[in-house]
Amino acid sequence: MICSENGNTVSRPRVIKVFQDIPGVRAFFTTREGGVSQAPWNSLNLGDHVGDNPGHVQKNRSRVLGLLPGASGIFWMHQTHSAAVAEITGELSSSVPQEADAEYTVLPGKALAVMTADCLPVLVASVNGSFIAAVHCGWRGILGGIIENTLEKATGYSDSGVLAAAIGPCIRRGAFQIGPEIRELFLKRDGDLFPYFAGDPSCEGKLLGDLPGIAAHILRKCGVSDIRDTGCCTWSDPKRFFSYRRDGCTGRLAGIIVRS
Repeated sequence: MICSENGNTVSRPRVIKVFQDIPGVRAFFTTREGGVSQAPWNSLNLGDHVGDNPGHVQKNRSRVLGLLPGASGIFWMHQTHSAAVAEITGELSSSVPQEADAEYTVLPGKALAVMTADCLPVLVASVNGSFIAAVHCGWRGILGGIIENTLEKATGYSDSGVLAAAIGPCIRRGAFQIGPEIRELFLKRDGDLFPYFAGDPSCEGKLLGDLPGIAAHILRKCGVSDIRDTGCCTWSDPKRFFSYRRDGCTGRLAGIIVRS
């Protein structure tokens, strides 16, 4: 895909679209393709905290904003693996992004973004398009209740059972290696999560965790039956996705959603 930028022909960001059937909602997950950053952040790095050239990051973000006609801007979070949820009601400013790991809005033109490089990005929308949210789901945030905290914010804006959730590119079960102590934390939270862990045949004493499976389990328990999983694994697809566990120094992907 190509577009014009300052009179030059450039690659357009390659994204994975979701929620195309929900009226008034535009949502997608970015890949690493279609930006200007140089290795090891090549090429569509959207993270401004990973050592990349700030000018390149801003150009990449501008290219992504160009995919959102009508959006007043993209609201980026300062993510800390917490369970904090922020409501977006105002305008963009030059101040530091709000510290939160999920954000939501009922206002048009406010594009919400969640950045990841293995963690699970979840986008949420009411099927009537009145409520949208972007959620950063690392294992710590999931344990802390970030998914439940976000869905609670839909109360009053969306009737029960009419929320849809999209699970984006993330590290999948075959690559998400953890220690048994992490499994125990999850099982103390919910014993029904046991099937989402298995022994790692490549490393004795380690386990493999199914992070998207756990997130989908929690979403279902919260009444969300419309769950759409891209099925993409960041760790196993270096051509399309950044992966912190695979590469260490790397860029950041984003899940972005806006309502008109």
